[in-house]
Amino acid sequence: MSGSPDYWWKASISNNLNTIVYDVMEVVQNVIMPEIDKRLSDEGLINCWMNKTFAGTTGIGRFKYLTILLNAKGDFKINQVVETFMEKLKGKPNASVAMEHLKEIGYGK
Repeated sequence: MSGSPDYWWKASISNNLNTIVYDVMEVVQNVIMPEIDKRLSDEGLINCWMNKTFAGTTGIGRFKYLTILLNAKGDFKINQVVETFMEKLKGKPNASVAMEHLKEIGYGK
């Protein structure tokens, strides 16, 4: 939800549950569904991952998912993604994880 990654509704016996149900339905319609719609197509998903709007995954997770999809589509953006990501990983532990992943998907420039 805007400004807060996590939100909990508090309900008790004295609450009017209709109000809570309405609030939840409003969030689903106005926040959640538009975010899902952005990612329904391959291109929408690629754009979200390329623009780093990838809530729910780690950087290495985003890299893996994005490169798998780009590789499957034969999209040349994969070269830019790999180059940029590997530059940031130089000397870091996840560099070997990323390299192994690239071998697994058969990536070769």
